[in-house]
Amino acid sequence: MRQLLRSVVSLLLLMFLLSYAIAQNQSLKGTVTGSGGIPLSGATIRIKNSTITSLTDANGNFTITAANGQVLEISYVGYQTLELTVSGTEPLIVALRPAKSDLEEVVVVGYGTQKKKLVTGATVQVKGEDIARLNTVDVLGAFSRRLPV
Repeated sequence: MRQLLRSVVSLLLLMFLLSYAIAQNQSLKGTVTGSGGIPLSGATIRIKNSTITSLTDANGNFTITAANGQVLEISYVGYQTLELTVSGTEPLIVALRPAKSDLEEVVVVGYGTQKKKLVTGATVQVKGEDIARLNTVDVLGAFSRRLPV
């Protein structure tokens, strides 16, 4: 009888601890916006030091399961990564700031890439819009029409 009582108490304690652990996780919803309040589609929301991630939809909305105290890392190409500590269940509205970049122009040459200021030969700039206007399916042919002979 004593063994049965001990087993029942152990089982109840285990169920209580399991329900407590599950109750800590909560479903968070939110929206990620960029410059001017424009929703960012495809922004990444990740729980720091974890593999749990979520992506925003076309309207910048996301849902992720996290516990209080966990840190969310929100990132998007061209914007600064933001870290937020989970402290409630209210919908999050996250506004990312544009990243400052000191990118230089890069020239693609037949044998690699170089910075534009280091290229000593003649170069030609061909834009995507120029190729699109030619209405061709042959990319090499489109390039050859745009390059001087």
